[in-house]
Amino acid sequence: MQAEYQRLGVVFERPVEQHLCTVQLSRLMLPDLSSRSLPNLVRHFGFKVGKSHRAEADTLACWLLAERLLGEILNEPEKILLARFARQWLPLKDAAKLLNCSQPKAKLLLAGIPSRQAGRAGTLMYQRGDVERVLNEEQGDSQLSLL
Repeated sequence: MQAEYQRLGVVFERPVEQHLCTVQLSRLMLPDLSSRSLPNLVRHFGFKVGKSHRAEADTLACWLLAERLLGEILNEPEKILLARFARQWLPLKDAAKLLNCSQPKAKLLLAGIPSRQAGRAGTLMYQRGDVERVLNEEQGDSQLSLL
């Protein structure tokens, strides 16, 4: 796109870095599925989009997925959504970000919390609800130390 703008003599202005990621949305909304690859999500929801890994089919699949999951967010009661979000599996690096600490410290804070390993690298994963509970406990402890 930048080359085409340049060819036309128009200054290319990079758009604001806002986007919707259907991968992240599906990880949040569908924590209990074993795989959230696009072909598996197409099968799970029964979307009729054509052959995977073709631009038109994948674009349509992403659109239908976003429409479906955002519709669920709009229509589900908050209590059900929060319980669903709590089951999301987070890699250690994201858990550390939530806890606002390094990965080694997060691993120590989360010791004793159920975890699993994912992927070829064996990435440690923790459920969001457990991480948030530890965060709330840590914040409570730090507030007590101020008294």
